[in-house]
Amino acid sequence: MRTLSTIIFVPILFTSQAQVVNGGFENGLNGWNTPCACAPVMTSGDIPPGGGSTSLAIGILDFNCLCAVTDAVHQATPWLYPGQWVLSAWIKSAEAGNVPGASVRITEGPAFTSPLVADAWSFAGDWTFVADTFLVTSTTNFAALELSLIPDDGNQMAAGLLAYFDQVMLEPILGTAINGPATGPVAIFPNPATQKLWIDLPETPSSLQLFDAQGRSVPVHQMVFSAHTLELNVEALLPGPYVLRIANSSELSALRFVKQ
Repeated sequence: MRTLSTIIFVPILFTSQAQVVNGGFENGLNGWNTPCACAPVMTSGDIPPGGGSTSLAIGILDFNCLCAVTDAVHQATPWLYPGQWVLSAWIKSAEAGNVPGASVRITEGPAFTSPLVADAWSFAGDWTFVADTFLVTSTTNFAALELSLIPDDGNQMAAGLLAYFDQVMLEPILGTAINGPATGPVAIFPNPATQKLWIDLPETPSSLQLFDAQGRSVPVHQMVFSAHTLELNVEALLPGPYVLRIANSSELSALRFVKQ
């Protein structure tokens, strides 16, 4: 089996029990709470590679709009449970190089005044995939958990700039097939991927299907299975998130990865 220096464990058919509400903003602001009228929040057609048709644009923090400084666009996530999770999103910060940039954040209460649980950020100024692996413990205040979208802080920035967010996701790292035996986590590396993707599997897959962010089937090219490792050439794929469905004699696995 291939030895991996970095391993991301991917949930197997487990996402139906917990998910971000409207994380792709295809239904506007449904499921999200907004701070106040003076904080600009709007849907946008500026989308990342492989995204849907809509992203969310949020104005940089305006210190004359106090409710935007004490609150953020957010939704409650009390359904998180103890274990390791991955918070990920596509972010386009308002201005390249302006630290700390924009972020997606999980806190035990309001975003700016509560204990931080997870934080994934970018100050690139272009669409960038970000992710943060974090641990939820049994002592976490689950009832207070919030997932928030944090625009750039406005420090020395021109008024009216917008930060953009899309494909916000929360996924458990460990999971097993709902109707199958517990065979342990599946290792997939690297994630995000640029040229090749390696997946550790217990046996030769009987079928393999690849789907893009819109659920469309994508042809799989140059696949090799050897020594319990499946190797895929993903260089020709368009940038964005994908789901790989792998079936063998005992179970069906659904693995998510991102092509950069």
